This record gives sequence, structure tokens and C-alpha cells, in this order.
Amino acid sequence: MFDQLSVGDLVSMASEQPLLAAEDEADIVERIRAGDPDALQELVQGHLRIAIDEAIRTHGLGRPQGDLLRTGVRTLVEAARGYDPGRDGPFALHARSSVRASMIRSISIS
Repeated sequence: MFDQLSVGDLVSMASEQPLLAAEDEADIVERIRAGDPDALQELVQGHLRIAIDEAIRTHGLGRPQGDLLRTGVRTLVEAARGYDPGRDGPFALHARSSVRASMIRSISIS
């Protein structure tokens, strides 16, 4: 779903999405584990600001900001699919480190 959105759409979506409370995030993670595809989308949408923040921070290092944002969103989806709260800690920390590493890799490859 996120691959088909423009950069402007992603930024709008992030600005309209309230931050997730810890209880809501835990519920969403349980729904993901139960196979609810809407829950995965909710978790990613709730953390789109991370991808935007990291794209802004890394912009100017050799990749267009839109490409960095798309890399960040794809990484958020992957991070949400593989997230284990017992192993990875809070999702925001797990997602931010994954997104940052992914963007740095994409810059070093290009």
C-alpha cells in the first residue's frame, strides 16, 4: 500500500496520524501476530514520522529525499513484520535504528 503513495501523500498521512500510546501499540502488535494485515498498516502509519525525520537528517548525502523516504517506509514495513517486543524493545527505537541503517546503506551503495 505505501509503495503506491507519493512523497506528499506519505507526509500528509504522517502529519494526520496521532502518535501511538504504548497500550495501543501493544494491541496492534498482537493483531499483527494474529495475522491482521490492517494492524501492520496501522503500526507503520503510526511511525511514518520516523522515516520522514531520518530522510530529512540524511538528505544531502547523495540520495534524493524522496528516495530516502521511500527506503525508510519500506524498512518500517519490514521492521513491523519482524518486530518482537521482548527482543527488540519499544518499536519506535527498533524502527528508528532499522530505518537509519537502511538509509545509510542505500547512500553507500549509490
